Amino acid sequence: MSDKQKLLNKKPYQGKKTPSYLKQGPVSKRGCTDFLCFILLAATWTGMVFVGIYGFSNGDPAAIFAPYNKFGNLSKKYSG
Repeated sequence: MSDKQKLLNKKPYQGKKTPSYLKQGPVSKRGCTDFLCFILLAATWTGMVFVGIYGFSNGDPAAIFAPYNKFGNLSKKYSG
């Protein structure tokens, strides 16, 4: 009998039966703890979007990448 035939004739693992106290899961009374984390994450993302919109509408996004001199003023190449 070849190895392939042996694998085809092999019975699947039956395992042990699940104990009755674990039929409904390891904890009988479960609660949703991720909901608070989801609300905090959604609030953070909403705040980031509003800050980004405010920054682009009231500021100069190109100034982020513009070079500054040692006194903190924008470079002449940028301002001209």
